[in-house]
Amino acid sequence: MDVEPITMLLRLGGKYSSYRMSEEESLLDCSETLNGKVSCLDSFGSKLIYIDPASGKMGRTILLGAAEAGNSRSALATEAYNCAKL
Repeated sequence: MDVEPITMLLRLGGKYSSYRMSEEESLLDCSETLNGKVSCLDSFGSKLIYIDPASGKMGRTILLGAAEAGNSRSALATEAYNCAKL
């Protein structure tokens, strides 16, 4: 499996939090968890970004479909990142 780097700009700033990948920019609703991590959800509730500010690691999970009773069509993708603090 090949690994391809991608650039993602993540802005954390209360109600002005957002992320940009290519030309796509999405607003985020972020909050700090009890253990000091930051959890952000996009406006559709389909993308979750989880950040560990101490280590600079970030994970992104994307819900690509939703499962209904009796329907097995759903998908979940998870990605892990090493982040540079600017």
